[in-house]
Amino acid sequence: MWPSFGLPNAPLVKAWAADFYDLPYVPTAGSTEWAALDDYDPAKLAAVVRAGVAWVTETAQLPQRLAEQLDAENRDLAERFKAASIDVFVGTDWGHVTEHNRWLAANPWAKRVAS
Repeated sequence: MWPSFGLPNAPLVKAWAADFYDLPYVPTAGSTEWAALDDYDPAKLAAVVRAGVAWVTETAQLPQRLAEQLDAENRDLAERFKAASIDVFVGTDWGHVTEHNRWLAANPWAKRVAS
């Protein structure tokens, strides 16, 4: 779990790790090829650092990405509600609704009530 003082500073971590990106080939951390490397091989450490940088980058961007996704979903939901409301409005015979409401006002005994 990341410490409670906030999200990692991705640009700072990337700057710190820049030297680990100079190697021509680095196997994926945890792969069998990586495990076969000597523990003192710079590529082994570089693979772990690169994995860490990827995690930091992903973690730092997660709140913004989630906020954008939720915002898009909320906008989509609002548009769908609006379209449904328009469909109901257009498809309703408001003259009949008015007539029914007048009839209910004249006949209060017919009004449904929750028990």
